[in-house]
Amino acid sequence: MKLRRLFVLVVPLVLLGLWFVAARLGWPSPRAVPAPGAVASAAFEALVAGTLWRDLGATLLRTCGGVAIATALGVALGAALGLKRALWRAVEP
Repeated sequence: MKLRRLFVLVVPLVLLGLWFVAARLGWPSPRAVPAPGAVASAAFEALVAGTLWRDLGATLLRTCGGVAIATALGVALGAALGLKRALWRAVEP
């Protein structure tokens, strides 16, 4: 049990450290993945300005919408493959 707790604490810290190092080295581009400090600063500014929760809500809505669309397409494709043997043979490895 102690090992699991240690793992739960260490892994996020290691990932955060890798993010810091990658940002310092300029990989990937700061436009694509900003440094952790820049993210924290922007989050704090949005919190102070009162826009953080609105922005998080919009992000959550877009994410859920994407998951819903992917799920619907996946189920439809799976059903089509299950019902049509010729379609299954066409895509089978």
